[in-house]
Amino acid sequence: MVILKAEYKLHPRISSDEYLEEIEKRNIQGTSRNAPGNIFYDFYLSADDPGSVILMSAWEDDEDILKYKESDSFASLSSVKDMMVRSSESYILSGGKNNEFSL
Repeated sequence: MVILKAEYKLHPRISSDEYLEEIEKRNIQGTSRNAPGNIFYDFYLSADDPGSVILMSAWEDDEDILKYKESDSFASLSSVKDMMVRSSESYILSGGKNNEFSL
């Protein structure tokens, strides 16, 4: 199992609620949860920084992540990030052989 964490710093004019509304509107969370090999895919609001959103996801293996990164759902997430996120960092918290994963 591979567990990933992504931290998104939103543009100052974007609220975390607006970001999550856009994620919901595009059904990114739902389609990502249904991706082959996905174990969980959840967004969280930062308690310390109202301008940040955290994405936690887990996958059966590296191959499932690579397949997901070619999906329409990932393309939609990338589009939302381009519009609303000023910076992001991704971390592998557990497992995985590939250090190049970013969400």
